Amino acid sequence: MVESSGGKSRGSGHYIGRKRATCYAEGKASPSVAHYEIMIRKRSRAREVALQLLFQHELNPEIVRPLIEAFANERLKDASAEAFALQLFDGVLAQRDELDRLIGDAARNWRAGRMPIVDRNALRIGVFELLHAAETPATVAINEAIELARRFGSVDSPGFVNGVLDQVRRRSTRTDG
Repeated sequence: MVESSGGKSRGSGHYIGRKRATCYAEGKASPSVAHYEIMIRKRSRAREVALQLLFQHELNPEIVRPLIEAFANERLKDASAEAFALQLFDGVLAQRDELDRLIGDAARNWRAGRMPIVDRNALRIGVFELLHAAETPATVAINEAIELARRFGSVDSPGFVNGVLDQVRRRSTRTDG
């Protein structure tokens, strides 16, 4: 039996939906599916920490690197998740001008600097992953940025982030959806 909020079962075996996949025969998650789901949750949590770090950086750009790393370590307690969060944080900061230009081009009548801080940084993370993280499928990058906006932004943030990222994706050279 498969429990899922995101789809229907497909024959025998496993089906990964939005909530969880279970093994038909045993009624519990298989090790490979369980491992995959844990990895996904860790990367989602790492994106949240990257968003928090970017928010913090905008309010206090002089914060020293050891405090940034301690923040990530304290919240994630997983080396691979910490590395991913810091990769997003560093990548967004390194590419900020390019990201803001692309966001401004895609968001009609909006400059990145005029956007709410959460929306702006969720968009930066999403665009960074679209352009510079080939291991992240485009749909995942977009959906994760929308979830950041939903969790930390205003009621209008998810729709706004979705619209802007969809425009950036359409204008990019990504072919994976």
